[in-house]
Amino acid sequence: MSDQVLHIAIDVSMAEDEIQGQVGDGVGRPTPFSGWLGLIGQLDDMLGTAEPPTAASGDSRPGEEQ
Repeated sequence: MSDQVLHIAIDVSMAEDEIQGQVGDGVGRPTPFSGWLGLIGQLDDMLGTAEPPTAASGDSRPGEEQ
């Protein structure tokens, strides 16, 4: 795995206890977010670290093949 440097621009506005804004990398169009979890989700998407959950052996749903 190689090191990677990424510039991230975050525009934030606060209204009472709610955070909202946009996250971008300076190249593509910024993506809006709402709430702290929304911000973390957008950062996760930008960094490409979101991995789909994998089922353990024997944990398949009915009708799914292993």
